[in-house]
Amino acid sequence: MRKILLQLSLFVFLFVSMLLASDPISIVQYPSSTCPAIQIAGGEFQIKCNASSSTSNWAAKLFTDYNEVNLSINSVYDSKIQQWILTATIPSDAPFELYSLEVTAGSRIDQVSNAVKIIQEFRSEYYFIHLPDLHLPHVSWIGYYDDNNTIPEFLHIFKELELINPEFVIQTGDLVENGREEEHYEIVQELLSETKLPIFATGGNHDLWYNGHDYWKKYINPIMDYSFNYGTHHYSGMEMYDIPTVTFRADQIEWLQNDLQNSMTNNDNMRSLFYHYDESRQIDADFVDEYEIDLILYGHTHLNGEQTLGNRNTLNLNTSYTMDENGEYRIIKVSNNQIQEYPVIKHKKLGVVYSSANDGSNWKITAHVRNTNSCSFENGLLKFFVKKDASGY
Repeated sequence: MRKILLQLSLFVFLFVSMLLASDPISIVQYPSSTCPAIQIAGGEFQIKCNASSSTSNWAAKLFTDYNEVNLSINSVYDSKIQQWILTATIPSDAPFELYSLEVTAGSRIDQVSNAVKIIQEFRSEYYFIHLPDLHLPHVSWIGYYDDNNTIPEFLHIFKELELINPEFVIQTGDLVENGREEEHYEIVQELLSETKLPIFATGGNHDLWYNGHDYWKKYINPIMDYSFNYGTHHYSGMEMYDIPTVTFRADQIEWLQNDLQNSMTNNDNMRSLFYHYDESRQIDADFVDEYEIDLILYGHTHLNGEQTLGNRNTLNLNTSYTMDENGEYRIIKVSNNQIQEYPVIKHKKLGVVYSSANDGSNWKITAHVRNTNSCSFENGLLKFFVKKDASGY
C-alpha cells in the first residue's frame, strides 16, 4: 500500500507541475516543438508568426541552457494569410545543436522549445526514429490495457533516443490518450519540451476525436497536414481521425497530391509519407507508383508489420505502441537515397552509466554504454557536463 501511495503522489506531483508549466501556442506558428526546422549553419529558415500588421521591432534568437545564437532576420507581413514571415539567417559559426527559439514582437516575447536543429550538413547516410502510439499520460482500457506507467516509460525511451542520436523522430499520432481532455495536452506539451530531439508529429484518432482539434492546435501544432525536407528527402505528414467522419478527406488528398508533385518537380531523391492510419485505404499501389513514394510509416493497430505496395515495392511499415511496458520503436536507416534497414527496437536494451556524476560538478567522467540490441547506432552521442574553468571551457 505504501508503494502504491508513493507512486500516486509522484504522478499527482508531475501532473500538477506540468499543468502549471503549459504554454499555449501564441505568436510563433512555425517552427514548433512538433514541427521543427532543420538547417545547416549559415543557412536560412522561415519563422511564421501571428501578430498585428503594425507590429515592429522584430528580433529572434536561439538558445539552450548554456548557449545563445542571435539571428539576423528580414520581416515581411503577408496580408493574404495574415501572418508575419520572418526569414532568419543562422551564423556560419553556430554550434551544431537542438535549440529553443525566442521571438520578440514589439513588446511581446514568445519562446518555443526544441524548435530549431542546426546541423553541419545533410547526411547521405543517416537514421531516424518512428515512434507511434504513446497514449499519454496514462491508459485505462478495461480488459485490454491498464497502464499508469506511461510517462516513466516515455521518459526512459527518450533517454535511449538521446543516446542513439537520430536526425529526427517521427511520431504518427495517438500522442495523447484522450483528445477530449485538455489536461492531457498540457501534460504532453510539457513532456515534449523536456526532450532533446527534433520531433515531427501528426494527429491520430485518440488525439482528434470530438474537440481534440482545438486542443491540438492550441498546444501541439496549428498546422494539421504539413511536409518537410531533410536535404533532398521529402517527408509528408497528415492527420487521421474516425469520429465524426473518416479521413482522409478530399482536401487532404488534394493537398498531398500537390505537395508530392512539387517534390517531384524539385527533383527530390526520396519521398516518404507518415500518418496514424489510412482508414479509407486511399494510399494504394496506384498512388505510390504515380507519386514515386519510397516509404510509408503508420501506427494505430498496436502491431509491427512490414509490407510493400505497388510496382516500386514501396515499404509500408507499421510500428507497435509505447505503453503498458511494451516500449517499441523503429529505427529507419537511409543510405544513398534508399531505405537500408528498419529494425524494431525494444526499450531497456540500451543505457549508459556514468562515473563520476555527469552533472557539471566533476573534472573527470567515465561512461559505460550497454547495448544489447541486434543493431548498431553509428551516430550515437554522449554528452559530458564538466566543470567550467577560468579559460571559459
